[in-house]
Amino acid sequence: MDPTIGAVLRHPPAMLKAVQWLHRHGLLRRLGGANIDAWDSYRAITMPCLLLHGALSDVLTADIVERMQAGKPDLEVVTVPERGHVPLLDEPAALAAIDRFLLRVRSA
Repeated sequence: MDPTIGAVLRHPPAMLKAVQWLHRHGLLRRLGGANIDAWDSYRAITMPCLLLHGALSDVLTADIVERMQAGKPDLEVVTVPERGHVPLLDEPAALAAIDRFLLRVRSA
């Protein structure tokens, strides 16, 4: 895990700031053939999804999780206590959520 990932997101490099500005003003939607708006990509997901949210994440904030749920009402969200951005997937809450999710998807 990169402990400085939050800092990079809060203070992006100059090139990324320029791309974000162009995008915000409707001047750039794709870069090198790839969609640069993560929300556009997220809205295109049609399969069931499980979000394991580390409660202490400084990257995936509660506001972002709410926006994700609003954009995909069937999104299953489980907050993993005492974890940062990336839960280790050995936590009881994470393991139980993964088991429930896989059972639900398998039976659908």
